[in-house]
Amino acid sequence: MACCLLTKIIVRTKKILYRYEMKTLELHKIMQSIFPRLLFAGFILLVLLWNIPCTGMALNMNDNKTHILKKDSDGLEISVRTGDIIQIELEGTGSTGYWWHTDLHDNCVRLLSEETEPSASDKTGAPELGIWRFEAVKKCMTEINVAYYRKWEGPEKASDHFLIRLNIKD
Repeated sequence: MACCLLTKIIVRTKKILYRYEMKTLELHKIMQSIFPRLLFAGFILLVLLWNIPCTGMALNMNDNKTHILKKDSDGLEISVRTGDIIQIELEGTGSTGYWWHTDLHDNCVRLLSEETEPSASDKTGAPELGIWRFEAVKKCMTEINVAYYRKWEGPEKASDHFLIRLNIKD
């Protein structure tokens, strides 16, 4: 009787293990066929989401803007925020001795850099592009005044002017 009971338990255990192995084997086969597809779909979704611009959320924690101003912006008043960059681009012919010189009256803006880019033309005396980058430092109303003159003649003999009024907000 004990032998018969033990045989029944062994047979049942084998059946249960066999079913478990079959289910595990089926699950393994299913996962082998589905997993690459899920991985591919996830990759495609990631690529699509990466290229969608976020509205209302900035991925770049630096929300400062760069305002590029050219000669046609002369005399304008613009509103900027502290931390914003004001980039002024003016053409000049430095080979004649004339060049643009900045005049800052207060510490509302800070000059970050002044660069000169040569002209694309190979001609002697071709105009160059002067690029000045300022940072709006604190809340105030101010002006950036740039005058075009020969340094040895001084600003009172300037042949051209560029003026921007800035309303800097927090």
